[in-house]
Amino acid sequence: MIPKPLRELVRQRAQGRCEYCQTSEWLNGLPGEVDHIFPRALGGPTDADNLCFACSSCNGYKTRQIAHRAGKGAEDHGSTYWLYTGQNPRSFSDRDPECATGRQSG
Repeated sequence: MIPKPLRELVRQRAQGRCEYCQTSEWLNGLPGEVDHIFPRALGGPTDADNLCFACSSCNGYKTRQIAHRAGKGAEDHGSTYWLYTGQNPRSFSDRDPECATGRQSG
């Protein structure tokens, strides 16, 4: 169980956007979830550095896998694009911050 203050810190840090696909919580229409980047089931710690804010689609698709190992191809798959690129959440400096689908701009 992730303490409520830690969950809120992660949500605020992400500004209400999924840190995997960059979809905003209000656009998704569902509350975001706090996810372990390196899964707790595999020994990942429950601390701010190992937690990210995720939409239910990305969190559900990732399950107990490590984010960059969950994908199996190099195609652009919209909201699960992060899975196929080998990127970690919070590494989207090359992305348009207004992008709702997680697709690379340009």
